[in-house]
Amino acid sequence: TAEGSPSRRAGLGPGDEIVEVNGVRIDRLDLQGLVELLHRARTQRVRLGVVRPGRVVAQDLELNPAEVDMPTVDRAFILSPGIGYLHLSGFDLKTPREVREALGRLGAEPLTGLLLDLRDNPGGVLETAVGVASFFLPQDVPVITVRGRAFPEKVYRTRATTAHYDLP
Repeated sequence: TAEGSPSRRAGLGPGDEIVEVNGVRIDRLDLQGLVELLHRARTQRVRLGVVRPGRVVAQDLELNPAEVDMPTVDRAFILSPGIGYLHLSGFDLKTPREVREALGRLGAEPLTGLLLDLRDNPGGVLETAVGVASFFLPQDVPVITVRGRAFPEKVYRTRATTAHYDLP
């Protein structure tokens, strides 16, 4: 659970199993019923039935739903002299701005290399990922080609950016 999130504040942790939402057992719901229940739970106080690891009886936890702003550049530091490190946990609309700001914080002396760590990154907005690649690659370089049966091939290319970062 994310730091500062409603689930963390309520005490929900790794290994906890949610078995009820507002008194409704979730193992008895089909997918559509679960989606509807979770959608309703986003706007009102929620009571979860949670089974902790090693326990068999559910404990009730109450949560107040809230939007949690999670940074996508969640770690940034100098790995060794001249080498920066950025971990990107996903690609959403704010990621290019966060990358630019993180590079600014690292840039006391020019970087000769940068490790972009994408481990455990589930992806996100494709155009945003291309925008991040545009910081480091020349303009108009193909980044990804998308092909499918139901739509024509599309090549996504780097674009001009005012925040281009040149590594030697």
